[in-house]
Amino acid sequence: MMNKIIKSKFNRIDIMFSFIFAFMSIFLYCQPVWAVSKEVIPNFKPGEDYVAGQLLALSIDGPCFYCPPTEEKWHKIEPGMSFSDGYSIRTGENGYLVMSWSENNMIFIKPLSGLRIKQNVGMKGKIELELHYCSVMVSARDSAGLVSLVGRNIKASVVHGEMVFIGDKNSETVKAVSGNLNYKLSGDMDNSFLNEQECIEIDAKDSKPIKRKFDVNTELHSFRRFHSWLDRFEDFHKSHSTEFKFKLNEIMVNNQYFNSMRNENGKYVLETPDGKIPRSILFQAKINPYPSEMQRIELNLGHELIYVFREGRNGYHEVNFDIPSIPEFNVVIHFVDSLDRRIPIFRAGFTVQNKRRSELLARDFCKDLCKAISRHDSIWLRTHISDKYRDNTGNDRFNFIKSTENAFKEYRDIRLFLTPFKFEFVDGKIKIRVNYRISALTSNWKYRYERNGTELLTIIPEDGIYKLASKTDGLYFNLLRVTCDLRRAVLKGRIVDNISGFPIEGVDVTLVGTSYHTVSNSMGEYVIHNIPPGNYNLKYSKNGYGVISASNVTLTPYALSR
Repeated sequence: MMNKIIKSKFNRIDIMFSFIFAFMSIFLYCQPVWAVSKEVIPNFKPGEDYVAGQLLALSIDGPCFYCPPTEEKWHKIEPGMSFSDGYSIRTGENGYLVMSWSENNMIFIKPLSGLRIKQNVGMKGKIELELHYCSVMVSARDSAGLVSLVGRNIKASVVHGEMVFIGDKNSETVKAVSGNLNYKLSGDMDNSFLNEQECIEIDAKDSKPIKRKFDVNTELHSFRRFHSWLDRFEDFHKSHSTEFKFKLNEIMVNNQYFNSMRNENGKYVLETPDGKIPRSILFQAKINPYPSEMQRIELNLGHELIYVFREGRNGYHEVNFDIPSIPEFNVVIHFVDSLDRRIPIFRAGFTVQNKRRSELLARDFCKDLCKAISRHDSIWLRTHISDKYRDNTGNDRFNFIKSTENAFKEYRDIRLFLTPFKFEFVDGKIKIRVNYRISALTSNWKYRYERNGTELLTIIPEDGIYKLASKTDGLYFNLLRVTCDLRRAVLKGRIVDNISGFPIEGVDVTLVGTSYHTVSNSMGEYVIHNIPPGNYNLKYSKNGYGVISASNVTLTPYALSR
């Protein structure tokens, strides 16, 4: 009898708990998706760190907010919340947010970023994050490009590796931090590709994209707040990988142990006893475990410069390559797995210190700057002006480029001459003291402006090339002064080919019997100022064209001719 009573009580208890469980299940099911919150344990297992088919918030540090598609009010994000199509997310001034779409994707969002989620059935398990102001990194492992970042002018995704998307009102930049990424510009039908260490930048005012190199270590350092999550994500996928895991031991560079090399500003310094630049670099390492003939280890210098390690002496594998054209370069060593993925196992930056080589590079930079100014080359300036640029008047990179491009519109026949005479090498920077002379003709041909003096230029290695970081003295277009005397005559004209009608550059124009002469520019135009009024014989000459003369040409004061 007692057993029956106990059994009856347990039956009633089971029925009661079943009812309560069913009621709670219905209650939870009816709640909006964004209201589900839990304490997230970062172990990347299904059902614990992520929910399949949902964008999940894993970690929140600082102010982070969301706005449902049917509301205009922003709410605070809590760990464990998930989001779907139409939700907007933003981070505050000190807000850092980690999200995942699956175990194969991690999304790292820095402060002052905003995005909107696009997800529907037709996207077949993929998701798009529409970005505006943002600084976002996506880390993916064999994800088939499930997460795409979409800006105003570009859409990008990565299958295996890391990519960074930075956007503001002035420009959008996509960077391939590791692995290769796919991108498509607005208006393009086909995808394009970026290799590791490459980025593409699109300016809001100039739709022509600029592709360049960047420093991967610097970019990873800028996301250092997410370092533990990146490491945990990498460790999780390594533990589930069936591929070999390689490690480099006893690394030597030109017979010098890597650990004993001097490190300066994050770069390991290659030094030689005689101070001369080595013609080549021998990179040696003991690879553990010892790779078979079918396993490939590569050294990547960027710019598609890839070298394969070969067996050397005493258990070392080695690569011998010519020294790059600039004194600073980055080395990335990959293991190429069975799926032809390049998995980095070593990364370091190196610099070659040699005053003579640096001086030659500085002189070449000055020559290229003169050519760019003379031919109104805005693309060269945008590529060779550092993002860190500042001058003594407070101008930044944007101000410098804008003022220079305005000068290109205001002046024609701009001629810049730089004569370097002193060099100083400090912390990888080169300070160049130059004598300069700059002259320019106004677009209406009325005045010739000129200025000369001394200038201090500072150039720094950045993205694999030297860039202008600052200047301190008087080399500015707004300081040019008039050098044309309107009481004298001005000889000007344009020379074209009689058959084709194309302008002829490089024609020497001379006033016979005087020291007055000039050379026609790329538009065939020429001008000579401050000529005493009178009659002159003119001579036009160019190799391959012969000589043409004009006699008794009357030149009157410029003021009277107007």
